[in-house]
Amino acid sequence: MSVLQVEAAIECEGCGAHFRVKVETGGNIPRGWDMMDVVKNAVRGGHTITPKGQVVDLAASCSVQDDKMLCPKCTRETDAENTEEDEDEQDS
Repeated sequence: MSVLQVEAAIECEGCGAHFRVKVETGGNIPRGWDMMDVVKNAVRGGHTITPKGQVVDLAASCSVQDDKMLCPKCTRETDAENTEEDEDEQDS
């Protein structure tokens, strides 16, 4: 028997809010990875889980930015800041 999927509860490293992601375990895990690497990769995938267990797509995505796992709210804020910085650089 194999474990195919688990859910991980994450504390956002931006605001401290909690969010959940599904962690796919059925595939090949790179040699040397520990559970934290696997979970961070799931967060990088950007799909969160609602309290009712529904997977939310990229419109409400979580992310890993500057090696920090961020909830959807912090992801949107960080993306907006980065977009503003990019626009400022283009205007220069």
